[in-house]
Amino acid sequence: MAQQQAARQQTINDWAAQEIAGSFADSDDAGRRLKSAAENCHLIGGVTVCPMPEGYEVQIVVVPINKDRTYAIKGQPNNKGIGKSTLMTLATAAGVEWTVSRRVDDGRDPRFCHWHAEGRYPLIDGTYRTIEGDRDIDLREGSDQIAGKSDNEVAQLRQNLLRNAITKAKLRALREGFGRWSARQSRRTTGVRCASARLATVTSNTPMAASFGLR
Repeated sequence: MAQQQAARQQTINDWAAQEIAGSFADSDDAGRRLKSAAENCHLIGGVTVCPMPEGYEVQIVVVPINKDRTYAIKGQPNNKGIGKSTLMTLATAAGVEWTVSRRVDDGRDPRFCHWHAEGRYPLIDGTYRTIEGDRDIDLREGSDQIAGKSDNEVAQLRQNLLRNAITKAKLRALREGFGRWSARQSRRTTGVRCASARLATVTSNTPMAASFGLR
């Protein structure tokens, strides 16, 4: 059964790579592939198909995600979450850039940190979609976040408190933006597919407008 599922998933991934991925300067061809992507994947960004500006092309990259890279979301039986490393890969593909990353608390207690992160990624029409996330890390005595942990574990967490706060705030922003997918939709396939699309100049391949993710 596992081999059959793996074979089916590979077939689906191969289809997505052939049917969706690539660089397309023809508006009709690009529109057809975007439509196919929208029908077979879960969009995390809006897509507007319009006549291709002269000298530009749509570039689409497919990123397959195996189900073992996802997890159940507590209290949301109809949804799944995407794991950290895969989420970071998808963020890179979507062109996420961080515009704000700062500490919110006063920093007086080295065992507590509240970090805020804001980012954005371009859409196909040249506008940007904003994502943001906050994360509190409380490693003070009596905190639930260190309950049941050994002294060594707590010491290690406190040593990396600031770095972890930054990472977790950004991950929360990414998950709120496009880090969940519908378990109901997953019944159509054995895996998850992600893609990014950018409008780029044909000569320089420099992204000019937009990206969107599919999963």
